[in-house]
Amino acid sequence: MDLKNIIKGCKRNDRASREALYRATADDMMNICLRYTTDISKAQDIFQESYLRVFQKIDQFDESRGSIKAWMSRIAVNNALMDYRKNRKVDLFESFTSVLEPVTNDDIIADLSADEIFKKINDLPEGYKLVFNLFVVEGYNHNEIGEMLEISASTSRSQLARAKSLLRKRIKKNENRIAYEQAK
Repeated sequence: MDLKNIIKGCKRNDRASREALYRATADDMMNICLRYTTDISKAQDIFQESYLRVFQKIDQFDESRGSIKAWMSRIAVNNALMDYRKNRKVDLFESFTSVLEPVTNDDIIADLSADEIFKKINDLPEGYKLVFNLFVVEGYNHNEIGEMLEISASTSRSQLARAKSLLRKRIKKNENRIAYEQAK
């Protein structure tokens, strides 16, 4: 069954079509949920809530406006952000108008695997990680991120710059450790 027929079946509340959509998209949806939290059980909750919302709102999906996967991805990101806003206990964002000067060597990640990069991003402080994922991975601009996270656009820019700087430092530290071990 192709994706168009699966979507039509989902709109008719066909159980087999819902299962087919789930099987076709579950890995991608879970990866999105994991990008926004380090807690597996919280990611699973966001994942489940996202699928509930997908199936509740499947009639609103319009294929002329984009792919089903992009639409579902947006639902998962929005659910992750709602969970973040609902559960945040302290303000994770500092309001800085100055942005750190970027390091010019962007090739330092060239030798890392996707899993290593994912782990390093996931190890960022929560505020940095949220802004980094929304900007770099999801493609939102700083004004949109500011609205989603209830921060200013300049704070979003600052958090992104700090996330990139911290990633560069950690990757450089990792490179130095590897070089040291190889020199022994």
